[in-house]
Formats: sequence, structure tokens, C-alpha cells
Amino acid sequence: MHGKYHAPVAAVSQDESGKLRNETDYTLEGSALVLQKAYLSQFPDGPQPLRLTFSAGNDAFVTLDVHPQP
Repeated sequence: MHGKYHAPVAAVSQDESGKLRNETDYTLEGSALVLQKAYLSQFPDGPQPLRLTFSAGNDAFVTLDVHPQP
């Protein structure tokens, strides 16, 4: 995910599974949110919704298009 945001990510959640765990399901590398392969591998092919909650209180809703690799 690319973009510039003015507040750090405070939480990441997925509608069905609840909050993701920092350093397990995702990491923050500078201004980049990196989802871990082990987390993504649990999903079937297709769109997966994510909610990013920023420390300033604003949320961003994104959809990941997951395609498992052989």
C-alpha cells in the first residue's frame, strides 16, 4: 500500500477475524504497512477488506485482492 498519511497506524483489523497482531500479522516499516505472508495465506482467492485505524482517529477502508501463489 502506497500513500502518505499524517498519523501513524494505531490498529489494523479485518471484518471477520478482528484485530491483526502487530509484528505477527503485519509490520510497520517506516511509512509502509507490510502484511505477512503467513497472514495472507489463510485467505481464499479474491477480495479481502481491511480497516486501518490511525492514531488521529481517522479510519481508512481498503480491499486487498488476494491471489495465492503456487
